[in-house]
Amino acid sequence: MNIDPRDNFQMFIKNGKVITEDDVIIGFVGIEDGMITMVGGGEPPEITPDDIDAGGLLVTPGFIDIHCHGGGGKRFEDDPVTAYKAHLKNGTTGICPTVGYNMPTEKFIKAVENIANMDESGFLGINCEGPFINPE
Repeated sequence: MNIDPRDNFQMFIKNGKVITEDDVIIGFVGIEDGMITMVGGGEPPEITPDDIDAGGLLVTPGFIDIHCHGGGGKRFEDDPVTAYKAHLKNGTTGICPTVGYNMPTEKFIKAVENIANMDESGFLGINCEGPFINPE
């Protein structure tokens, strides 16, 4: 099975158990310009100097975390960029940072503003945790 085959890949992740929409196959993932452009069984169509040998490990789509307070030793309300980058290193490609209701109102509002103004494509929204945020 090949999806959107192209030539001149920048790299392949090969020899992995690749999780696809329908199955788990022994194969490869082709990446070009930071995007997955090919998935296939067996060996990749070419060898590049930046190939990664998965050595039979799982190769999965990026994970999406919908409830996370921080990462890399930082909370999202204090340092959203550092927290987000820590998640990228571990396979998370999309995240909804969680801010809690039990902080001072000014800090809560500032945290939401800081996260909302992030220029990172993996921020998918904000999880505002807590009961009874609206006093009415």
